[in-house]
Amino acid sequence: MRSERSGPRRPAQDACEVSPVRQLQALLRQNFGAFAERCFYELSPSQTYLHNWHLEALAYHLGEVAAGRCQRLLITVPPRSLKSLFASIALPAFVLGHDPTRKLICVSYAGELAVAHANSFRAIVNTRWYQDLFPGMRVDPRKDTETEVRTTSGGFRLTTTVGGSLTGRGGSIIIIDDPIKPARPSPKRREPRSTLGSTRRCNRASTTKRRMRSFW
Repeated sequence: MRSERSGPRRPAQDACEVSPVRQLQALLRQNFGAFAERCFYELSPSQTYLHNWHLEALAYHLGEVAAGRCQRLLITVPPRSLKSLFASIALPAFVLGHDPTRKLICVSYAGELAVAHANSFRAIVNTRWYQDLFPGMRVDPRKDTETEVRTTSGGFRLTTTVGGSLTGRGGSIIIIDDPIKPARPSPKRREPRSTLGSTRRCNRASTTKRRMRSFW
């Protein structure tokens, strides 16, 4: 007998095809550089993201911080290089997305600057696309302020200024972004060092299992 074929069969892998949306989500979830670029467009939709090698370097090293493979990181780049977007806004969102129990402390020289970064972070984590990426990370509505955003899992992003009090607050990642205001008097330049020393002391208990990571 002659068997009749109903037609060509589609390759077996077609049944496992992943939609472009899922592919993009996987990229944003795994690649910190791509995630930071998405944050840029969310916060500055009318501007153009100009990719450059230094952004790849920032993304790589901050990704190492997020993964725990980099314990100390110093970043020195000119103003308007997207350092704050990557380090103070995108990194906390990325870290808490993967582990909403993490505790991050973000320090800056001025309250207005620190609050601006905090509000940008809040804008990111409350978007639909972010919540689709990280369904396990949700902001606790009882603690969602300009100085502290706490997750429903107990993690947080805490905002403070150079010279501000951190007594009793522990953090696994400490971000010191622009600790010295331009043209600051000499005595004031000692404040960032004092703040970092105080932060280290108050974080000893929290770093027994996970070493503290800080960068400028």
